[in-house]
Amino acid sequence: MSVCAQVEVPIVTTGRTSGARKLQIIETKVIRHVDIQEFEERDAPVALTCGLGEYRFNDGKFFQRAGKRHGPGDNCRMDWFSSSSPLVGRLSYRALHNKLVYEIGETRVVDLTSTIGRIRDNLPLLPPAPVKDMDMALVELQLAEFGELAPTLRAVGEIIYCPVDQPVLVLSRPQTFSGLSYLCVVGSINEVVGRVRRNEGPIGVYSLADLEEARNRATQLGKAGSGSISPNPRDRIVVHDTSLFDLDCLALNAAIFAKIFSNEFYRRRADQPGPEMVKHMLELGMERLSLVDLLHSHLKEFFETGLGDPLIDIAAKIVERPPGDPLWKVATRELIEQRQFMCNRLDSDPIALMVNIHPL
Repeated sequence: MSVCAQVEVPIVTTGRTSGARKLQIIETKVIRHVDIQEFEERDAPVALTCGLGEYRFNDGKFFQRAGKRHGPGDNCRMDWFSSSSPLVGRLSYRALHNKLVYEIGETRVVDLTSTIGRIRDNLPLLPPAPVKDMDMALVELQLAEFGELAPTLRAVGEIIYCPVDQPVLVLSRPQTFSGLSYLCVVGSINEVVGRVRRNEGPIGVYSLADLEEARNRATQLGKAGSGSISPNPRDRIVVHDTSLFDLDCLALNAAIFAKIFSNEFYRRRADQPGPEMVKHMLELGMERLSLVDLLHSHLKEFFETGLGDPLIDIAAKIVERPPGDPLWKVATRELIEQRQFMCNRLDSDPIALMVNIHPL
């Protein structure tokens, strides 16, 4: 069963209003009528409740709130501009708006939603009379994006849902080393990869099926003085059905280990006087230095191509080094804990490389 709903699609483009001599940023809306498939509550159960909102699951896909039906004619008030809305990442409105503001200037933004009305979907795409030189190519691009998105929308009661990636559970420690580790849900693997690449504090990535394991680690870090679970109610995470979550996070955790290990390896030795640094490098020997170099190379390859197996392999070879190995000679408590976490991840993964792990 489906319902025909009216959606106002935000559009940003360029043009010149009456009397304007310079190009302006034009904001307006285009009305589109779309057929939205309806689900019963039982057909799309709630899989997860967290700070990002409610996730539902149907036919192998996750869905997140995108808006709400209201009033006569099933008008839809969509969450276009909410930072947690799945629509933000699916449409280019925000990126285009930021690009135009950068190129033209924020002082030349004109909101014509209320002054010139909307472009109706039963009328040709022509610039409204008060606007000259409107860039219709940008309008058509954004409408085409919405046209691809519209058939994927679903309704449960009054709420409109949009398909999204499987969410990811991340344990982070702020770079300020304030002593507070915290768990949060991130919308996609790609977003987590970006955080790891930018050194934004992730120290563990988990499938939501492993929530209790992640909480136990956060608790242990708190007892060791390295962190605690955030008390913020917005960080509340409830997994309603663990069987729905099946992300393989081993490569990402190898990337986290590689980042932390490399940063500490180079920083610690860079702080040493020249003779001491040379002495320690000689003590490491070419075999160990080659492992460190390969770890860096495969981490870069992972970020550029997504290829994770070589990174997992080299991370395993490093963490299997025994406690007395020179690689761990100046390791901090944080790196030792990260090594143990990586050991546990390798040990629990059925297809991971088999290594002989020596506990520290």
